[in-house]
Amino acid sequence: MSIKKAIIEKNEGNEVEKSEYVNLILDDMAIGEICDEDRTFLEGFTETQFLSLNSTGLKSFHNMPRLEKLERLEISDNKIGGAGITGIAALYPNLRVLKLSGNLIKTLDELKPLAECTKLENLDISNNPVSQKPEGGEDTDYVKRVRELLTSVEVIDGFNREGEEVVSEDDDEEDDEEDDEEDDDDDEDEEEDEEDEEDEDDEEDEEEEEAEKTADKSTGKRAKSPKQVGEAGKGSGGKRAKTDA
Repeated sequence: MSIKKAIIEKNEGNEVEKSEYVNLILDDMAIGEICDEDRTFLEGFTETQFLSLNSTGLKSFHNMPRLEKLERLEISDNKIGGAGITGIAALYPNLRVLKLSGNLIKTLDELKPLAECTKLENLDISNNPVSQKPEGGEDTDYVKRVRELLTSVEVIDGFNREGEEVVSEDDDEEDDEEDDEEDDDDDEDEEEDEEDEEDEDDEEDEEEEEAEKTADKSTGKRAKSPKQVGEAGKGSGGKRAKTDA
């Protein structure tokens, strides 16, 4: 699937203002491998700090876009393994958070390219072969070995050096964004309900006003008719009397 085409379609065919995309979410797209055109297109998102490519079928970092401001990369539930993450430090020099869970990383040697990511502090490689306890074997304490390999990383698979579960600020922000979206939806529903109620009230007011006008008009005719007849007779008589004289 063409990433460029998908983003343009999602933008309803309008021109994409790339500088406005701080977060770029491309989850669940059937990408497989990023083509040259899509790589060039994505590199135009120069302000993007969060890129998500979960469940997209990617097998490696081949043709991944270089985004200098990127701080968080999610690329979980794909098919990345072997030398798949080679060159990541050059692509994302400011990377702080990397989510690689659910891929095909089998050995610690495959993680060595991450040692060049000097700002990396949060790494998730859970549900990879390297993180699995050998069947029938002893726990190899791979987390300890990962820490020895990647000294800058504070949080691995959601736990800090003290073994305490950690929810990153980025995750909190995502939750807040989801809550904000839900609140916005609720506010929109409330506004729509209020507008509907106002419309109903306006219709009722209009109906009442129309009914009052009709009633006033009808009453006015009945009350005014005798008076008009009397005045007409008086005036008519006066004119005739004056003419006779």
